[in-house]
Amino acid sequence: MTEAAQHLRDTKTILDAIVERLRAVKLSDAEDAVAFERVELFDLADWEDALRRLAANQQRSAIVIWAGEDWEHERELTVLTSRRSQSFEVMISERRLDNPVSALTGDDRSPGVVGLKDQVAKALTGILLDDTAEGESDAVYLTVQTIQRGVLSTDDKKKDPGRQVLILSVQSAGEWLQTAVSDNEAYA
Repeated sequence: MTEAAQHLRDTKTILDAIVERLRAVKLSDAEDAVAFERVELFDLADWEDALRRLAANQQRSAIVIWAGEDWEHERELTVLTSRRSQSFEVMISERRLDNPVSALTGDDRSPGVVGLKDQVAKALTGILLDDTAEGESDAVYLTVQTIQRGVLSTDDKKKDPGRQVLILSVQSAGEWLQTAVSDNEAYA
């Protein structure tokens, strides 16, 4: 068996591209100000610590977490094609000490996490990486799978009142590799 084609990206490259895309998100379509004061990668090992870190950060922040990957395999006579999709969690937050409800729904001062998630979903959905012009790799696409409320503990709420958190589950697509599974001159 000889590998015929590999169109996989380094996971860190995808993570970095997501972070850069989030750093460019604007507060709204009408405003030029960036949405997040801080965007960073975080480890999935401790959700509570990630939520605490969000709570300790600036007014608006985002944390990106690699959450895992799935593989699908298809065999065609002499070739096995494997497709990879990776999962990422994007935790976004806003803090409004003066009005916790506005931290969720927004007002004339800020979009709230509901408005932020709309901007993030638009920014992340579609082509994330595309080097097809160079002929080396296919494009990597992102789609939003689910959006859920993040829940701060009672202690965290006392330490950081007015903080609202949403978690966007995002999935990548477009990565694949092929491997010969029998003798065939095309894969020698």
